[in-house]
Amino acid sequence: MYTGTLIKEIMAIVERSEARIRDANPQNELERWYASQHQSVHVDADLVGVA
Repeated sequence: MYTGTLIKEIMAIVERSEARIRDANPQNELERWYASQHQSVHVDADLVGVA
């Protein structure tokens, strides 16, 4: 049966997520961003130069 606590539970999840983000090490975040931006690109040799 519905207990009426769904919104409270969702708000608690959001608050925990926000706190985790605030407490995250910014250096690690930069490392993750750099790694995601500098992934190797796979190129199909047949399509090189085609625009």
